[in-house]
Amino acid sequence: MQGTLTYYGNESTELSLFHKPSHGVISRMNCKIPVIWGKDAEGNVFSAFDAVMIQDHNFTKTTFAVAFVLVGAHVSSLSELTFDSCVAKYQYLINWAQKQRMSISLDESGNTIVTYDVQSKDPIVEVEVESGLRYILWGEMNTHATRTSFTATQGTNLIVRKDGKLSIQNGLQSILEFSQFISIALYRQQNPAEVFFKKDGDQRKYYLLFKTDNSYDNRFPLIKYDKLKNRIPDILTTWHKNYHQMSPVSSYFVQSLSNEGLFDAPDFLIIAQALDGYYKRFINNENEKTRQYKQQIDKLLKHFKGVEALEKCNIDAEVVTQSRHKYSHLIPDDDEKVQKAAVGEDLLWLTQKCKILLTCCILDNMGLTIDEINLCCNDAPISFMLNAIPSI
Repeated sequence: MQGTLTYYGNESTELSLFHKPSHGVISRMNCKIPVIWGKDAEGNVFSAFDAVMIQDHNFTKTTFAVAFVLVGAHVSSLSELTFDSCVAKYQYLINWAQKQRMSISLDESGNTIVTYDVQSKDPIVEVEVESGLRYILWGEMNTHATRTSFTATQGTNLIVRKDGKLSIQNGLQSILEFSQFISIALYRQQNPAEVFFKKDGDQRKYYLLFKTDNSYDNRFPLIKYDKLKNRIPDILTTWHKNYHQMSPVSSYFVQSLSNEGLFDAPDFLIIAQALDGYYKRFINNENEKTRQYKQQIDKLLKHFKGVEALEKCNIDAEVVTQSRHKYSHLIPDDDEKVQKAAVGEDLLWLTQKCKILLTCCILDNMGLTIDEINLCCNDAPISFMLNAIPSI
């Protein structure tokens, strides 16, 4: 069967299959196909995963949206144990951690001297987040020379290695987990720009094609690698340990970091609900369950006493509670139960204050101390946010 595979990058990949007239019967029966193997005219092989039918017309053409395409190998499923490592490239990961391999200087004659090192180096970070599973941050150096030009670029990549073999699904899960972490660390949403898999003893790179999402530059990280370098392995290990429970909360948080549209009440609710979820998942215990939202906020504020940025916010738990109640249940403005609820610009600034509280929660869950949280918060980007709030 012939077909056309079209990869767009930032849009869904499409696979169009051309077949004998079928009156739509075959395509309707196969509206979702777990894996489709293919080969192009040059002999390159592909594995297309999770193909969902999106168009069936003219009886001879069926088009599928494809979630992932593996280039270079036929693999039976996303869970097949095939590879030895997975590499994810992030555009701005180098802003967080890097191993400097280039230097520029002037000699006595005023000539510019560029020095670069392409030799193999030790990892920037290597940590076994669980038995047999390692995350490695690796500094990459790429050069390209022609008769008329020379370019050299540095990057920092995530390498995932697992004892035994690694599946595509294993690699994607680790990438998703790390993407959440580095988004928090850089305080802006980060997504992989490129992913490939490798087999030991094989120089080939088996690229995985997928719909890419934007990443956002930020040169003022929240978690400062240089100042917390010795703590990073422990922080990553704790993050991995808690990730399953934390991911719904951190997903809301990361979503809020890159919301650049017009502010509205749902933007507040994302943070308010995340605080509620965090408290219920990590603070509540069997002996002392707190169900009232105001008490939860009060306890969180008490727990983070000593965090200077949070104390400057002067958050009123009753205002947060009434605001959440009003916008969650669409209570009319004149209802006596929500007279303290923030509205308009006040709701915007309340959201920013609550985001700082949620930031403290996430850092605490990673194992940072109050002093370390202060180190993170008492510098950009949170300090910039505090300076913008009119009431502070």
